[in-house]
Amino acid sequence: MGKPPLPFTRIRKNYIIIQNERYIVSIRYNNTFCAIYCQWGRMEKNWIQ
Repeated sequence: MGKPPLPFTRIRKNYIIIQNERYIVSIRYNNTFCAIYCQWGRMEKNWIQ
């Protein structure tokens, strides 16, 4: 697929930075936030391909 829109590119950089703290954040914000991260993970895979 093509490049994501600019706002998504900015969010994608933040996602990579926060990725190391993903488990701490998921515990803090509970399962709802974890589900959002799971969706971002799928989008990341699509962008890489």
